[in-house]
Amino acid sequence: MSLPSDSADLLLYATACSIALSTLYYIATRHPRSNVPNAPLAIPLLGHALIFRKNPNDFFRKAQSVVGPVFRINLAGRRMIMVTSPAVMEKVTAAPETILSSETAVREIGFDYTLGLFNVTEGTSFHRKVLKSDAHAAFLKRVMSQLQHSFDTELSKTRANKGRVEISDLFVFSRRSFVRACLVAFIGKNLESDALISDIMIFMDRVEDATAKAAVLPRYLAIPLVLRPVQAQRLQLQKRIAALLEPMLQSASAEGPWLNQFRHLPQQDGAAVAAELVIGLVFAAHKNPSIAAAQSLIYVLQYSENNLDLQKEAKLVARGELPDRTPHLYANVRETLRLTSLSIGSIRTVMCDRFDATSEDGTIYTFLKGESVCVAHNVMDTDPSRWSDASSFVPNRFLEKHPQYLVFSRGIHKCPGERIAMTMVQILLALFLDRNARLEGPVPGLDFERTTVAQRAGPVRISLDYRGSSF
Repeated sequence: MSLPSDSADLLLYATACSIALSTLYYIATRHPRSNVPNAPLAIPLLGHALIFRKNPNDFFRKAQSVVGPVFRINLAGRRMIMVTSPAVMEKVTAAPETILSSETAVREIGFDYTLGLFNVTEGTSFHRKVLKSDAHAAFLKRVMSQLQHSFDTELSKTRANKGRVEISDLFVFSRRSFVRACLVAFIGKNLESDALISDIMIFMDRVEDATAKAAVLPRYLAIPLVLRPVQAQRLQLQKRIAALLEPMLQSASAEGPWLNQFRHLPQQDGAAVAAELVIGLVFAAHKNPSIAAAQSLIYVLQYSENNLDLQKEAKLVARGELPDRTPHLYANVRETLRLTSLSIGSIRTVMCDRFDATSEDGTIYTFLKGESVCVAHNVMDTDPSRWSDASSFVPNRFLEKHPQYLVFSRGIHKCPGERIAMTMVQILLALFLDRNARLEGPVPGLDFERTTVAQRAGPVRISLDYRGSSF
């Protein structure tokens, strides 16, 4: 390229070059550089999307071994920083909302469309308020009674054969039991409808599918292609729920603790807001716990060496005792959750100009404003340096101590419903064991593709003793 010959043109050229260089210098010095390395094995356009979908946890472990415990991934255009360092994780999860925002992060993956903006901005605070205001022991008794009722209701729909009944899909059965129990125990009996339960489950599956797709698409594509259709379905479902809630809100009858708090919402739009909160509540309260209950049963039947202790504890729960004296049920559920914890969790968006976090080896990682930061829960929960015999099912480790792990998240955004969720999972596991559950046929492998605790790659068939109500 030739330079201008005219002196005026040359001056203009030099001025333009000076401005360009000054601009580049300003940008370079005004915004700090991030030293987070890229994960290996990216391909053009798709980045890491294909290898991530094949097995996210193996991919994260490979990246960790090659470039270190903090790295960038590119999922077909959506870029995120993954954390596998406990020290960095602790700082990320402890950062206040104004520094690392959970709300902004979940909006970016579409929860404002799929679950509703009020759920994203106010839902967790509302649910935490309900949990704090309710008498805990009485509420747990109500939950336990309703979960037993839901279990028996679902079981009554199956056909017994010589005293045994076969369930074609353990996960569907578990989910239906949880949805029914959450609707009635948390809110009220007017929501106990087979049709409503089925439609809620269909919608929740769409939310799960949309979340998985939105996580690997740029937001400008995810909104029209994935999120708005789910939003339209949610609004229709909310109208149905609001119509069912209207007479309940006007009534003075004391039912579930959420219904009691719904009555304090502004009357003008109270039913509509309450209906949106019901959507978020059922999604949070049923999805992961119901999967955890099904997975716990599978692990117990395949690997547990404490079946006698578990059977004794299961009978206590089936007779109506809350699982506060059932250490083996607790340990088996905890160990199941460790092995099946989410691939990606604790997602945050950086709200400040820069955020620094130091790993165990002294490396300071810099995250920049607007970047998404996530924690690789399962990789950390199965890290051989933190857990002995890390990939094996060893529930007795939770009889001796309770090591910290991530399935309910950590820090300021830790799940407020952990105790209730753990109680419900143990109750349902106990009901299965009390009916002498058996696996029927092969068990498909774990599937970490969805944004939940691990599911299975196909249906799991079981059989149970068929008898009358558990209570």
